[in-house]
Amino acid sequence: MLPVSAQDPGFSQYFSSPATVNPAFTGFFSGKTRVIANHRSQWWGAGEPFITSTIAFDTKGSGFGYNDFDHWALGASALTDKSAGGLLKSNYFSISGAYHKALDEDGFQTIAAGFQGTYASRRVDLSNATFASQFSDNGFDLKLPSGENFVSGSTSHMDVAAGLLYKYDDEEKSYYAGLSMFHITQPKESILGSNTTKLPTRMAFEVGASLPVGYNSKVFLSGLFQQQAGVLNYSAGGAYSFGLPTEQNDMSLYLGGWYSNANLSPYIGLQFNSFQMGLTYDIVNTSMKAAAKKNGSFELSLIYTFFGPDDDGRKAVPQF
Repeated sequence: MLPVSAQDPGFSQYFSSPATVNPAFTGFFSGKTRVIANHRSQWWGAGEPFITSTIAFDTKGSGFGYNDFDHWALGASALTDKSAGGLLKSNYFSISGAYHKALDEDGFQTIAAGFQGTYASRRVDLSNATFASQFSDNGFDLKLPSGENFVSGSTSHMDVAAGLLYKYDDEEKSYYAGLSMFHITQPKESILGSNTTKLPTRMAFEVGASLPVGYNSKVFLSGLFQQQAGVLNYSAGGAYSFGLPTEQNDMSLYLGGWYSNANLSPYIGLQFNSFQMGLTYDIVNTSMKAAAKKNGSFELSLIYTFFGPDDDGRKAVPQF
């Protein structure tokens, strides 16, 4: 059996899954505490879809400096990934921490360093898989011998990631740039017990900006560039937001899209007070397009932000 270098699970709405992008994104939001849920159904029309789901939270506290802009942040996340109808299942549990340090007296510029520790487990179960030797006149018969010696197995490992983040935010416009590295120790991940199969390091570079374009409206731009196992993946795009007319609630609609080397992902989002929801549908732009007509991917993100008693404005600002 040849070794295969798989890539990490990910989301088209990477900006709504900060724990999988950069540990320094821990605490990178307006508010006190944030709870995030993501769900992705990939290639739902080309057989059994790949299912990836995650839930995460992070919270912030006062920093150790002499200003009001420094803060520390802690977070935790759990991610589950199911491939090939459940034949391969992967689970990840992560703890992350970051410290955000102001670079000027007004707090417009900050730099952050973050670290993340992860416990990962993977399991392969081929008991429900079908092989050529099990094909009969009546179709596949699981009672027939498969001829395969390997049926199931599992493995687990500890992992480490780190990242840096620079941000400029003057309350009207903002910019950020980050750099992160995952699988720093390149842990062994072979289910067959091979000592040569190691998880390849993933490098990521993130950029983003938000710019006012009129009354109660903004343009958000972002890009993510990642390299793992010699493969470069990129995604870039943006969204336009405009406030909806309400008397007592803060509500905005977001329309946009992101383009990657695999998909075109139209995006629609809604922010209602402290709640944010995003929905994308990936339109495949690779050779996978020929495998099935219904080969896109649905993705849903949900974010809720809690505010402390001293938070000014108490307004959730989506981070792309």
